[in-house]
Amino acid sequence: MPFVVGCVAAVIAATGTSVVYGHAASGTGPIQAVVSVVFGALSALCFVQVAVSAFGNQAWQATADRLEFRQELFGFRLAKRIPGQVILLSPPTAPQSSSWKLVAAPEAGSEHFWKVQHIHISSDDEELRELGKLLATTTGWPFVEENH
Repeated sequence: MPFVVGCVAAVIAATGTSVVYGHAASGTGPIQAVVSVVFGALSALCFVQVAVSAFGNQAWQATADRLEFRQELFGFRLAKRIPGQVILLSPPTAPQSSSWKLVAAPEAGSEHFWKVQHIHISSDDEELRELGKLLATTTGWPFVEENH
């Protein structure tokens, strides 16, 4: 989603037209300045997402009780460790959707219940089920399937 929002912001910023509450703004005021900064930040996020996808490396590393996501772009590295979780296979939420999600969700009773890390999204639920079981076996975390 940030990719789409960033791309829309980039198009709006490129046209030079500021849109405030659905109308083209004629003057430069504090609201336009804030909108321009937000659109600029979203445009930068869009660029980074496209650059990482096109030129960068992404990798997952799973070991006992640890899951780590690594990204590298032009020599800059980012690593994110995911603490003890539950590997959760989630069915499509919308009737017209066919996208299944494999996520690492915090354990029940955790104070970080709102932190969910997406691992993979696919229309092939069997592929995600096998990946989820493999990650659960490797990390030692439980694998849970939500009901359809």
